[in-house]
Amino acid sequence: DEGHEARLRALSREQGFSNRFEKANMYKVDYKELQGAVEAASAFRMRTASGKSALICAILIRNLRQALDNAFNTKESKLWQEVARRARSAVEERGELGNHPDVCGAMEEAALARNLRSIEAKLRQAIEAR
Repeated sequence: DEGHEARLRALSREQGFSNRFEKANMYKVDYKELQGAVEAASAFRMRTASGKSALICAILIRNLRQALDNAFNTKESKLWQEVARRARSAVEERGELGNHPDVCGAMEEAALARNLRSIEAKLRQAIEAR
């Protein structure tokens, strides 16, 4: 368990995506290495409580990163709603993830995307009203 647990914790501790201050076309989300670690740990069948906890946290972060990967560089509200849903789900299931950089960053990104859609809608309305 120890080797798998350490790898899961290390891969899910780091922020798995670049922040919004970078150019949008340079966004990247890294979840594939974490995916491999989750698969290996699942196949191993973690036995200890701390190992099982690390696996659950890693799965939650992996799911969030996958949603982010799908949503980045899109304006699709359903994809961004899924990002926010997965971030909330991670915190509901494991409260300690509330301060995780991926969860915090995902919530910020989802809010930014929602605000941008709102501004764009208001601009369209103003243009059409002319």
